[in-house]
Order: sequence, then C-alpha cells, then structure tokens
Amino acid sequence: MNPVVDLLRLRSSRVEDTTQQKLVVPCYRFNSFGHRHFFVAGPSTWNSLPDSLHDPELSLDTFKRQLKTYIFAKY
Repeated sequence: MNPVVDLLRLRSSRVEDTTQQKLVVPCYRFNSFGHRHFFVAGPSTWNSLPDSLHDPELSLDTFKRQLKTYIFAKY
C-alpha cells in the first residue's frame, strides 16, 4: 500500500497528465497567502519533484529514500 498512489487515485479527477502524474494546482485569489494554502502548496510541491519520484510503483521506503536524497542534493 503506497500513500502516494492512494492520493493519486483519490484525486484522479485532478490529475493533469496520467503519464507524468502531475496534479492540478488550483487557482487562488489572495496573493499574500493563497500560495501557502495546503491545497495549492501540496500539488505545487508534488509537481516540482523529479519524475522518478512520481512512479506509482515505488515502495514507500524507496520513495522516502529517494525524496531525502533529492532534498539533500538540492539544498
């Protein structure tokens, strides 16, 4: 059971492209804090990850390890 896959299944109507597993970023009205709302920041952050992390076949442990490696390499 992979929580990322579950999220994508639950939000399947909000997925832009099923081959890339990108989420739709909703529009927001307030420039001062709208981009920080979870419903905007979550999909934005997911879409900014490399495509290798979007693979629904990744186990949770593999996803965590690759995510940590990506974050440490970026910063």
